Amino acid sequence: MTFMDRLSHAIGTLGTGIWKQISGWRLRQPILFELVAGTSLLATSYADENGQGQPSWERCKRELEAKGAALDWAAFCPVPVPDAENFFKAPKMAEWFGSGTNSELVNKLSLVGLARHAECAKSNLLADVKVITPDVRVTDGEADLVLTYNGSSLTLSAVDGGSPDNGAGARILELLESALAQGGNQMPIRSLLGSQGLTLTAQPLQPAKPLRIVVRTDDRLTVGEIMQFLPKDALLPTPRGIGSFRVESGGANRFRVFLGLPAYYTAASYLASTDQLTPEFSLVRAALARPGAQRSTECQEPINPDIPDFLAERVLTQTFAQRAQCHLLLHQPEQALEDLTLIHDLCRVVSRRPVTLVAALINVAVRGVYVSTVADGLHLQAWQEPQLSAIQQQLREVNLLPPMIEAFQWERFTALQTLERTATAEPREGVYESMTLVATLDQGFLDAADASRRMVRADATDRADQRAQIALSAPSPAARLAAPVFGNFTRSWQMIALNQTAVNEAFVACALERHRLALGHYPKLLESLAPRFATEIPRDPIGDLPLHYQPRENGRFLLYSVGWNGLDEGGQVCPPSHLRAAIQDGDWVWDSLPL
Repeated sequence: MTFMDRLSHAIGTLGTGIWKQISGWRLRQPILFELVAGTSLLATSYADENGQGQPSWERCKRELEAKGAALDWAAFCPVPVPDAENFFKAPKMAEWFGSGTNSELVNKLSLVGLARHAECAKSNLLADVKVITPDVRVTDGEADLVLTYNGSSLTLSAVDGGSPDNGAGARILELLESALAQGGNQMPIRSLLGSQGLTLTAQPLQPAKPLRIVVRTDDRLTVGEIMQFLPKDALLPTPRGIGSFRVESGGANRFRVFLGLPAYYTAASYLASTDQLTPEFSLVRAALARPGAQRSTECQEPINPDIPDFLAERVLTQTFAQRAQCHLLLHQPEQALEDLTLIHDLCRVVSRRPVTLVAALINVAVRGVYVSTVADGLHLQAWQEPQLSAIQQQLREVNLLPPMIEAFQWERFTALQTLERTATAEPREGVYESMTLVATLDQGFLDAADASRRMVRADATDRADQRAQIALSAPSPAARLAAPVFGNFTRSWQMIALNQTAVNEAFVACALERHRLALGHYPKLLESLAPRFATEIPRDPIGDLPLHYQPRENGRFLLYSVGWNGLDEGGQVCPPSHLRAAIQDGDWVWDSLPL
């Protein structure tokens, strides 16, 4: 699994991976008070006998504040932004991006609305399948392919009585590709998978004529069984778990095979569909020209803050990433850059104060979509020098750690406030002990991150996680109070490290592509990129060491980070059985193979 595969798996489709985890954390916030309030009586029962809980907490607080810890609400208050400089004061922005319900913009961008403008599902008929009994003769010219099905296997049959061949699936795929090529389609098909799971193609997919398949069998076949006949090799990129083909019944013993989803989008048709929202897009672009983005300048109650769901930001990011992909498929890199720039600028809106963990992870997910789109353009070799230089400038600005650190400080502060409000009677020593425990354990994660060097120390993060698990599982009053408000943040820091690595590797990949365009080849060493193609080479966010690079033959290169385990495995990746293994094991390798 390549690094971009890991990144795509990690961010899902900005709705099935990180988004569900974020939503789960967002929903958890309002119930933290209830969870711990239920243990408030426990706090009074388990008070520290020698009364050292509060002095210990005050001492811990002073030590943490000396390290720069934010333990006062004033540290999280939004900075006032003049209306003329505030994104949310621009026309429509507060309405579109400030509500927790589906706004007018979200509804207009919905896939349901887009489906009205999609190409007809019947326009990409690939094959007609006719089922007959074994005794029925197939006349010359009646079929392009005759198959025999015996209830468990499908084999090729020569029309004139030749020997069976077990390569049925491969032969079907070969004939389908031939039919598409004869229809004027570029093969392999120039296509991309959008962040919403849409299959986007450079041109309409029309075979010269539908493939005629005859299946001999005594069985009564179903749509599902016909689907099983079709090759597993994909003609098009499709969402995880969805096949490349779709089968419909065409009457008694007849079936029709279509390509892809119920409707695929050509690049031109998707752009035409979303171009209908040009007035709305213009308003967003104008608003993003304002330097500030603060929905409210008031200090809200920290226990129950207003945490937006970022639905508009999510859908807009997906839409503009797919628009950029369409422009890349149509050899329009400058227009693709314009769409990509909107995604880049939108992160200012996502990271508004107070930066919650929800907002920080949304920022990570949006950046992941941005990097994946950059990678698509590199794979297609669609970006040119001006766009690559501009993309590098944008990537140079991306540091995912400061929002995450501020979010982590915020989560700690709200957890401490929750604990402090749980004690309904004196003595409160058990509460202070739990506050000391939470604050100290959280600091272990913060100490593992270095925002100035854009680095996450994976080994220190793992140690912080181990210390937290041991401390919170102890049979003590403090642990029992602290456990409900303490989150397992290791996965969050892994996602930060993974996506910051993606940003750094994307910057280097753009510099390498500029070198190739200018000089006709990739350099032998990354240092050769400076200063013409990169004033500074980003480092590996894991351990702050140089990224590993090797030029390869046939226009390829190997670029990788040592990954979370910190081991240089020569660019080897570990085929994961699940996401945790994909992140923790093997190197994080940039996929430089052109489509």
